[in-house]
Amino acid sequence: MCALLACVPFLALGFSSGWLLTAVPLLMTGAFFLGSANSPSDAARLDIIHPHLWGRSEGIRTFLRTLLQAAAPVVFGFASDHLPGANNGDKPGLEYTFVLFLAVLVLAALAILPALRTYPRDVATADVSIHAITAGRGGPPQAGLPLPDRTHRAMSAHSGPGEVGRKAIVTDNRKRSHDPLPGPIQLRVALGQEPG
Repeated sequence: MCALLACVPFLALGFSSGWLLTAVPLLMTGAFFLGSANSPSDAARLDIIHPHLWGRSEGIRTFLRTLLQAAAPVVFGFASDHLPGANNGDKPGLEYTFVLFLAVLVLAALAILPALRTYPRDVATADVSIHAITAGRGGPPQAGLPLPDRTHRAMSAHSGPGEVGRKAIVTDNRKRSHDPLPGPIQLRVALGQEPG
């Protein structure tokens, strides 16, 4: 999120600069911050998705990304033709469009804010799901099997009502299911929540 917000001023100044020696370093710095947001977001996305669903989720993400990338030049061209200064043969329409479309980066950074609050719980849920499936493959699941270290950290970070607590680590044999893929009820039970 910080990298997306950090790239906006550099790119905006680079697009509006009329001097090449100023614009190139600004655009390079903005591109650096823009590119540095990819790896952490990819890692976070894989942390919260069950490994059995990685292929499906990547397929959906790639499909949506391709659609948006295909529409981007048309939307960009339409906006640059209809912004003020575009019809007099001068460059302000295109320059304003570059700066205007930086708002999409700000919106992307703001869209991440709600996910920051739920990320630890989502990681813990994915880890418990993986743990339940792994325990189910080797025979009857056993209560109290250790969860990965990051799940312990994520679970201990939440202690409020409705959040996952450290007590979710210990589960009850009588409540666990032997299904290969646990459903929402089994995950709630594994997380120490009531299955209602």
